[in-house]
Amino acid sequence: MKIFVNNKETEVQPDKTLLEILIENGFHIPYYCFHPNLRISASCRVCMVEIEIKGRKTLVTSCSTYPQEGMKVFPYSENSKKARANVLEFILIHHPIDCPVCEKGGKCNLQDFAYKFGETSSFFSFKKILPPKKRFDNFLRFYKTRCILCYRCSNFWREEVYSDEWLSFGRGKRSFVGPFDTELRDDIPFLGYLTHLCPVGAILDDKDFRFGPRPWDMKEIKSSCFLCSNGCELKFWIKKERRERVLKSGVKRKPNKIYKIDAIDDFENPTLFCDRIFYGKDFLSNEKRVFKGLSIEEFKKKLNRTLNLKNPDEIALLISPRETNEVLLKIKKFVLKNDISNICVLPGNIHSGTENILSNARYPDFENSFTLIFYSLLDFTHPVTGFEIFRIMKEGKRRKRVKSAFFENVCFKNNHFAVISGWEDRFYKNADFSLKMDLKKSYEFLIDLLYYFYHEKKDLSEMENFKLKNLFFFEERIKERKAIFKESGELSEKIKGFDNFIVVFNDFLPPKIQILLFLLSKFHSKGKTLILRSAFNTEGFLRIFKNFEFKSYDYIKEKIKKEEINTIILYRIHPLYDTLDKEFLDLTKKVETFYINSFTFEGIEENNSIFVRTPFEYGGTFLSNLEGERKIADLFNYGLFDAESPEFIFEDETIKEEIHTKEYSLDLMDILKNDLPEDLEFVIEKPNLWDINLLFSENIKKEFDWKFLNPALKLKRLFD
Repeated sequence: MKIFVNNKETEVQPDKTLLEILIENGFHIPYYCFHPNLRISASCRVCMVEIEIKGRKTLVTSCSTYPQEGMKVFPYSENSKKARANVLEFILIHHPIDCPVCEKGGKCNLQDFAYKFGETSSFFSFKKILPPKKRFDNFLRFYKTRCILCYRCSNFWREEVYSDEWLSFGRGKRSFVGPFDTELRDDIPFLGYLTHLCPVGAILDDKDFRFGPRPWDMKEIKSSCFLCSNGCELKFWIKKERRERVLKSGVKRKPNKIYKIDAIDDFENPTLFCDRIFYGKDFLSNEKRVFKGLSIEEFKKKLNRTLNLKNPDEIALLISPRETNEVLLKIKKFVLKNDISNICVLPGNIHSGTENILSNARYPDFENSFTLIFYSLLDFTHPVTGFEIFRIMKEGKRRKRVKSAFFENVCFKNNHFAVISGWEDRFYKNADFSLKMDLKKSYEFLIDLLYYFYHEKKDLSEMENFKLKNLFFFEERIKERKAIFKESGELSEKIKGFDNFIVVFNDFLPPKIQILLFLLSKFHSKGKTLILRSAFNTEGFLRIFKNFEFKSYDYIKEKIKKEEINTIILYRIHPLYDTLDKEFLDLTKKVETFYINSFTFEGIEENNSIFVRTPFEYGGTFLSNLEGERKIADLFNYGLFDAESPEFIFEDETIKEEIHTKEYSLDLMDILKNDLPEDLEFVIEKPNLWDINLLFSENIKKEFDWKFLNPALKLKRLFD
């Protein structure tokens, strides 16, 4: 399509608004209400431009107007400039002139646009209305005096979060924006994102950034969040490295601290972030996590001496995939060189056959799809993924304009969602089909589905990397079986009617259930799995350690009890929080233990320990939940807390990386045994679902239930 911008012919895309087209072509157009992650509201009116169609000129809001063939656009005409100046004057009528103390001062759209497009003087001289400021949940402050009624916050909360707490109504001086109550919902972790959406200083973080360093003292670094397996790409504000004079009354700000999180508001690829990183970012600069361990040289010397004296079968490596690909490759060489076979991966139930189960779903697969969400708390473990999926579940059929943090096109049609869970969250309440049951019953329900699928296809030959055992007996049992749940037959028929079948589940589920869900996906011609990982680089870990055989956590424990394993190496594993097992903590005290981590725990001095840096402090790459490679920027390259990168521990001569291909034997008869716990209530208490990093956040309320020796991480505002 061709239009004329300032009488210059321009080729444009018809699905983009005039605002996007003008900004892409280098025109500076002010806007407040428009945001690529929100639906168009055209409420602020400051983006008006003059257009001409069929000889008639008129003013339109460029954020809500799409191009037409032959349209003429005049972004800098006198009428356009006068209209924008008038709107800005109305916006500034009651706006306080507190730029020197406002946290947005220096990086404020209102400042920039008023300077470029506003009038130098005002016709209004009456007294400004100054409504009181409010504080919400000790996390946010809302300055109504600075609010310019762009309605971004209320539109996001009402139309994207689908909650009625943050409202907007009324007109003129009777306009109201914000929540009625000072306490907001505990199950929607996107309060921090409101501070990013607000184009002025009306909604502010009540913790780190308020009355802190100014925007011109900060620098933005693009990086990826690694507090879950989404790998959201964000901008991090850190202190510029420069000399600074500190007055007696002043406080020197730490340069080794992330002060603010921002999303990337690219029109083509907008991003999103949750409260997990927004309030958990201060883990990096929290000195309480630091412990005094050995030096690199001392640690390597003791470790090598032990490895040379012990039989490899007497050594166990418990490792967490909270690590970059570069360091994991070095650990892989270390494992091969020392012939360590007892490898256990935590958090998440990753051992035996589950190492062959990888996420292969992509967001375009949600088009014409049946999605089964099984025993997953999406808003708790992976909030951004849950946010995007809920968009489709709630109103996917009528969305046409909203961009997305992950989806290329949010308008997915003909979707059906089924939720099988033990909890009634918002996914359970809004799904097309919901079933609440304990874990054992839900397992039987999955067996029912397998029964219907098997009678339809009668083929298990497509199982890659799995050697099937007892296939004959399994088939005989399936033939004899009668369905227990009437809903299972209806659901299986529904699944067959869709082009795509997506199974969404967490990797903390028992391995047997993970394998069963994987089997179900394979019975559909386009079955896919979306596995929500407990550690951020599990997908990368499983690809790097492909063909390795992982041991179960219980197997390692039994070997230690039998004194067949007498040396443990814990890499980024907390022996209590990650295992949720006091018994294992006691076992680590009876054997020689090497502890490598970025946080402390009680009794660390009893082990051969070393304090290492987090990936945020040395950078690297990892694979997100959807196999997209993400990069973690090197935010602090001067040795935070005198720690070193863990790669120095595993530096050694180059050795071959190839190992013999291993094929896991899947016992199909074992699949039919219902020997599972009654439910999965305990997973809510597992801190590793929110990552150990949050334990050291100053902004999150933490309570520990030591009575039952289960560390329960209570996150105020996030999950309670």
